Amino acid sequence: QYWEYPRKAIVESTPNRIEHFEETLRDAVRIRLKSDVPFCVLLSGGVDSTLIASIAQEHIGSGKIPAFTYSSGDHDDESAFANDVATELDMPITICGTNDSPDEYRTRLRRIVQGLGRGHSSTAIISVDKLYEAVGNSGIKVALDGQGADELLAGYKHYFSILIPILIRKGHFKEAYACLRDQYKHGLLSGALLNLRLRLPESAKRYARYLYGYEQIFNQETFAIDAPTLGRVHSPTDNPNGLNRYLIKQHDEGLENL
Repeated sequence: QYWEYPRKAIVESTPNRIEHFEETLRDAVRIRLKSDVPFCVLLSGGVDSTLIASIAQEHIGSGKIPAFTYSSGDHDDESAFANDVATELDMPITICGTNDSPDEYRTRLRRIVQGLGRGHSSTAIISVDKLYEAVGNSGIKVALDGQGADELLAGYKHYFSILIPILIRKGHFKEAYACLRDQYKHGLLSGALLNLRLRLPESAKRYARYLYGYEQIFNQETFAIDAPTLGRVHSPTDNPNGLNRYLIKQHDEGLENL
């Protein structure tokens, strides 16, 4: 590791920080476009992949960058949005999906875990595997993939629990109300569970997993895991600068896992 995250909010003292952020992002994409082999972009409904695709298209030109996306066929499928982005940017797009049987799913999952040498925090690893399989079968060797915008810019709903008190203290009541409304738009129970997932100690979360039945799945003999605790999990409210501390933790741990 040749760098580490700053432990205080130095960005607050950076003049024109929004312009600096954009310049850094554009430079990061430009550097990664230097390739001697064919490359593509992966699209989803996210801010990160959409921005990366847009910046790449500015550098390379229209009709020259193929795009790939995954379709689950569910009601919240992101492929429609990805297809709109590809159309706007004049990118030929491949939409891949899966019709695996349960046995094929388990076989794929076992192969993935064996390849990773560990488990994974999300079932999305299956769709990612299918996506890269399609990219590989097309002969493309490099894919630009968006990852981390929500972790960097507090885009997930569970960040709102930390963000809302900060907004209120600063007098940004309109923004605080918007966050609160969005967090609870699926009902009080959904919003309360989000807050509990953020604030409960690990022992309580494990008990909740037992109630849901998750812990029994991971404790089956074929999936037995004996992993040591990776140090104390700091609460986002350990200090006044809770949001920045939590975002740094997400990058230190969450994105490393992804």
